Parts: sequence; structure tokens; C-alpha cells
Amino acid sequence: MIHNFSKFVILHIFFIANIACEKPLSSQLFKMTPSDKIREEGYKAEEHTVITEDGYILTMHRIPGKLGAPAIFLQHGLFSNSFDWIVMGKNKSFAFILADRGYDVWIGNARGNTYSRRHVRLNPSNPRFWNFSFHEMGIYDLPAIITYITSLKNDSIFYVGHSMGTTMSHIMAIERPDMAKKIKALFCFGPAILWKFWTSPLHVILDGPFDFEKLISKLKLFELLPQSFLTRTFIRYYCNALSENNLCLQLFFTICGRNLAQFDLNLIPLIFSHTPAGTSAKTVLHFYQFSKFKKFQKYNYKAVGNKIKYNSSEPPEYDLTKVNIPVGLFWSDNDLLVHPRDVKTVYDLLPKKVLSYRIPDPLFSHTDFIWANNAKEVLYLKVLSVMESFL
Repeated sequence: MIHNFSKFVILHIFFIANIACEKPLSSQLFKMTPSDKIREEGYKAEEHTVITEDGYILTMHRIPGKLGAPAIFLQHGLFSNSFDWIVMGKNKSFAFILADRGYDVWIGNARGNTYSRRHVRLNPSNPRFWNFSFHEMGIYDLPAIITYITSLKNDSIFYVGHSMGTTMSHIMAIERPDMAKKIKALFCFGPAILWKFWTSPLHVILDGPFDFEKLISKLKLFELLPQSFLTRTFIRYYCNALSENNLCLQLFFTICGRNLAQFDLNLIPLIFSHTPAGTSAKTVLHFYQFSKFKKFQKYNYKAVGNKIKYNSSEPPEYDLTKVNIPVGLFWSDNDLLVHPRDVKTVYDLLPKKVLSYRIPDPLFSHTDFIWANNAKEVLYLKVLSVMESFL
């Protein structure tokens, strides 16, 4: 029945699209890899894979620096992938700016996204493949990646995370303290750690009268928003307009914050041919629990499940005082997913403070950390100056 419904939806999309749209996004855009884009911009590109302790095979994209160049690792946010850090192109994307400054740039892909959908035993068609959230990304993915890079470089690295990339890094620092000595400093863009005061309209839906977890369970959803035939078809025909009225762009603006003045509409085809990149339903549910319970805590399996998993009726909170890494937080007033009050709470608890930096643009939003035309001037140059103090 689900299969028949999917076919109906696809046929409906094609029917509407043929009437309403003349120029769908090129299918070639969906085939462009991060390595293709890096080479297109005139840089060398490498792909590296690591296997996590629990069997996931992750792909990293690299812009190699000269021998002895300091290494920096970039980690994307929810539903994203390594394309985030290069999509703006030379002189604008953070990865290219770092490469031009002489850094050895490594870009991660979290388990379950377009470039990390493999496992030594499990297939993505198996629901067990999707039994993870950013907790497992923090305790398995990041240690495997960081160990790989630091072993190759024989030196510690810088870490920059955006959104969920910051969630993962803090969990790693708390749960895997052995990793702390391998990181020179941790820089967090739009730190998605506490969700007490977030103002996105999305929280009205998630905190509404219906039970979001029951809905996901009833629909038997294990993976959400992958780069599948269905999502690509929808994006090709409904998110192809190079205007502020683009359906996908408006969705991002509504959820994350609007800053049209700093968004390059010409990048719409490249952005939405790679985003969303998919993740597990459990990852989204874990964020939902952050909002529901107003705590930075492990996944809540409810009373019986928690008793089995944690020997407690409540899931334990992550202890931010155990983040034994120098941390800098970068935040903005127009970020609807990360509230300044939550950032302050997190920063006050961190034992090794570097800085809490408010972006000097009142309209800077959650996606602007990777998509804004002025990100270099208001954010990246500041990060570079702080990083240099650690060298």
C-alpha cells in the first residue's frame, strides 16, 4: 500500500511539474560530488574512508595542504553533508578560505548521509542501520575520524562544527575524553546544544498537541529526507526557481531565519541538489527531545527502556563541565534554532572558554554560517585570527 501511494505521489509531482515548470534543475547537478566541486574551483581533492567501531563506513573529503600544514576538520549540520563547506565557491566558502591560508582541510560526512551510507554488515534497507542519533556520531564517528587524521598528521587538529556538528563534538568531548588531547581548539557555529528558548516556528509543531515520536513510529520511518528518487524529483521541479519565492528556500528561511540580502539566489540549484542529504529518524527525534525536555541529555527510551539502557528511569544529562577542550562559540541574533540565552548557559558551563562571539550582523541566520555572502567578513576572518593564536 505504501508502495502504491509513493507511485501516486511521484505521478502527481510529474503531472503538476509538466504544467507549471519549464526548466527543472539539471540532473547533472545531483551527480556532482564534493571532489568534483573542489577540482572545479582549482584545488586538489582527495577522498578518505574510515570505519567506525560499530561498523559504519564514512567518507571524508580533503583539500590537502602542504607538508606540515596544520589540519582542520569541518563537520556539517542536520540533513547536510560536506558540500556545505564548499558550495559558495572560491573566496567565499570556509573550506577554500582555509586552504588559501595554508591549512590542510578535512570535511566530514556523518553516518547516514549521501556519502556515508555504508556499513560492514548492514544495508540501509535494514532498519537496524538507522538505529543511531548524534550520540553515536559523537562517540563513534568523530573518534574514528579524528584518530585517522591525527595519526596521519602526527599532530592535533582544529575542529569547526556547524549546528549538529557542534552537538556531536560536545558529546564526543564528554563521552570520549581521550579525544580531547587530539584537538587544539573547538569552534562552534550556531551551537545546537540547548533548546530551551529557540524561536523557530518548527518548535510550535514539535511541541504541539500530537506526539511526534508516536507519529514517526506509526509511519515506520527510519530514514528521513535522503537523496532519493522521490526527493530529487520534488526538488528538481518545485525548488528550481532562482527567486526568493523558491519553495525550499522559503522553508529554510521560515525554520532557520531569513536573511535574503546575504543569500546568492544563483546558488539555489547547487544547494538544493545536495541538501537535504538524509539522516535517521532517531537523530531528529533526539533533537525533538532536547526541545521537549529542555535538557542536553542522552536519548530518552522512556521509563522502562531507560532503566534497561541507563539503569535509571531518566536519561542522564551530558555534563558540559567535562568538555576538556578550548571552545569558542559563534552565534547570531537572527538564528531561530539557537537562542543567545541558551548559548550563554552553555558557555558559562564550559571549563576552557576561548570566546563567545556575537556575529555583528543582526540578520545573520542559522544557515548563514555556511551560505551568507558576508560570512567571510563577519565570521570567518574572526575565526582565523583566533585559530592563529593556537599555532
